[in-house]
Amino acid sequence: MPAPQCRGDSECGHGLVCTVTGRCGEVTCAPPCTGCPPDACNDAGHCVDQPHCTTDADCPDNFACKRLGPQSPKECAIKSCARDDECRGVCVNGSCNSEHGRCAVPMPALP
Repeated sequence: MPAPQCRGDSECGHGLVCTVTGRCGEVTCAPPCTGCPPDACNDAGHCVDQPHCTTDADCPDNFACKRLGPQSPKECAIKSCARDDECRGVCVNGSCNSEHGRCAVPMPALP
């Protein structure tokens, strides 16, 4: 069963935070820091600016050191892929992930 949609952390409870999750872009309750390396996670469990890097070796598994804009510094960002063997895990919809994800029909909006 998919995680419920949410508008804020208070709707999640049980140690979860309201965040955009992974590959489908849905806003759901998820474990803290879902989708970002530990050093890009704030005290509230949300992803913040990614850490600066020089090479891919500076980034956690499934992240690569990339310049995300012409004037921006290099940051650790989720690694792009075409095949599982390019990842430490699996390639899901063109991005490396530690495990297979799944997309589901969104649940109705909460009142």
